[in-house]
Amino acid sequence: MGFPTAWPADLEAVSPLQHPLLLASIYIGVRARFIDDFLLSEPTVQTVVLGAGLDTRSHRLA
Repeated sequence: MGFPTAWPADLEAVSPLQHPLLLASIYIGVRARFIDDFLLSEPTVQTVVLGAGLDTRSHRLA
């Protein structure tokens, strides 16, 4: 069982163990978009996102 990489066409086909992973993938996407939009709206010199791990934000944003 791995982390889902695409939303399944039929949710009934997904095992109950993967349902929380699908919900987590939605949360992660929304959180990343929120932080990106916030950083683009305000000029900042340096930003630290705690717990970001191997964050690619510096490569995605100008």
